[in-house]
Amino acid sequence: MPGELTVNYPPEIVDYSWEGYFGPSEHVWFNFTIRDGDTLSDISYVKVVVYHRQYSSLDADNTKKYHYTFMWTWSDGWYEVDLTGHLGQNYAPTDPTVNVGDWKLEIVCDKECVSGLWAIYLEVLDSKNAMATLTVNIEGYGPYDVVIKSVIVTIIGDQSVAKAYIEVTNRNPKYGPDVTLVTKITDYNSTLAEQNTTIQVPAAYSSLFSVEMYFHGEVGKAYTFVAYVVDPYDISTPPATYSFMISVPLAPPPPAIPPSVVAVTVAGGMNLFMIISLVFILISFIVFARPLSCMVKKKAIQCICLFSNTFMALAIVSLMMIIFVWLFSAYIPFFLTITSLILGIILFLISLVFLILHGGKCPIIKIA
Repeated sequence: MPGELTVNYPPEIVDYSWEGYFGPSEHVWFNFTIRDGDTLSDISYVKVVVYHRQYSSLDADNTKKYHYTFMWTWSDGWYEVDLTGHLGQNYAPTDPTVNVGDWKLEIVCDKECVSGLWAIYLEVLDSKNAMATLTVNIEGYGPYDVVIKSVIVTIIGDQSVAKAYIEVTNRNPKYGPDVTLVTKITDYNSTLAEQNTTIQVPAAYSSLFSVEMYFHGEVGKAYTFVAYVVDPYDISTPPATYSFMISVPLAPPPPAIPPSVVAVTVAGGMNLFMIISLVFILISFIVFARPLSCMVKKKAIQCICLFSNTFMALAIVSLMMIIFVWLFSAYIPFFLTITSLILGIILFLISLVFLILHGGKCPIIKIA
């Protein structure tokens, strides 16, 4: 009608939230609420652009690594522009007659997606070209992976030293700037030690670093080693953790005593002597088996007495050999020690038995 004033109510973005971070195969949920005084049917489209703020821009082309664009309209619903595979679960209002509605969008990051500084740009346009926009900076995790391979703890005085081996992987395909490796040792209640180390990992490469940290700890108590990387944009990786305990090291076994050349030579000579002596005794018993069976005859006693002094000497020598091998067994190989003991005991027992049975029948020789 002539003179009638038409008032347009532009769309408003009244609320939003997000969850997750951008990275390879990660998921980000973006939720927002729009109000339009002319009802939601007045909305022409909703556009969501997500892009890497370091390697891309709002108006750049869509790529799997750095840039995705999503659109919503009443007729088509949600759809992805140029690319496919990055639109996850989604939701949009179904009643165009209301003034307020909620939209939900799941962004599925590509496996080539580069972590870092990202942004979500939201644009809402109504039928009269009134527009509402919103930009949300997503301070996601940086393009680094941190893994603590091992932690070795030693005790020095009243302090403990934890040496950790940490592998840092730079998933950035282009850059390898200086970054800060932050390491901490914590217990259940507090941080006991903290250290910052400047490191550099080439692009698309992994490096192994070792970090030593001193702290006051208790034997038998559990501790946690924490490590993460902070890049020049103050983006931190998820903290890697490694649990460990302080234990008292066991004393190492004493070093083995090397065989002594002198002891081995003496023991070898003794074995040779004892073998010859046993052969002599064996032959003696075989040769004199018949005379020994006639112990009452004088000539038999005379034959036996020829060996009395010899057997006494063998008994004394074999006893000395047993004592020697026993005392110096640490310097003689095990096999040689056992052999010497067995031979010495056999020789001593044979000599002793002969002396007990027959030694008393020998006449005592008097020297004039």
